Amino acid sequence: MSKQQFLDELAARLREEGAELLVAENLNFYRSYIEEEVAKGRSEEEVLAELGNPALIARSILDAAGFQVDGMPDRNPEGDLGAGASKHYREQSETPGEESDIHIKVQRFNSWLLGLLFLLFALLLILAIAGLIIWAAPVIFALLAFRFVYQVLSELFRR
Repeated sequence: MSKQQFLDELAARLREEGAELLVAENLNFYRSYIEEEVAKGRSEEEVLAELGNPALIARSILDAAGFQVDGMPDRNPEGDLGAGASKHYREQSETPGEESDIHIKVQRFNSWLLGLLFLLFALLLILAIAGLIIWAAPVIFALLAFRFVYQVLSELFRR
């Protein structure tokens, strides 16, 4: 794939979603990046291989800009991205004022899940330490008792 093919596919994927303002901005960025890396002595093929699939890059750009990526142009009531960002997520809100962005909901769920996993790990660690103490307690008690008896007997026989 050449630089131009990469940029053409990136532009086509962004235009599929009606993100015309994102096209110019990102094409300029990726064109400059590729040219800078080639100027540093890297081959164009190497830089493009590092960047990866332009369709995946376009999807990431669209996701970050709030587009619902489905191949159909979306409408943006705020008008901040031209033909733009999807209102799909805002319409999913169950109650007024609830954050409806699916990414925020997933992030909250992931945070909750991470907290739950941390608590489970802490509980297992406590149980493991308690189990070790319970297992070692008779041995430790026997050693302490043996030492005590040895000290008492050694004191008695010294006299």
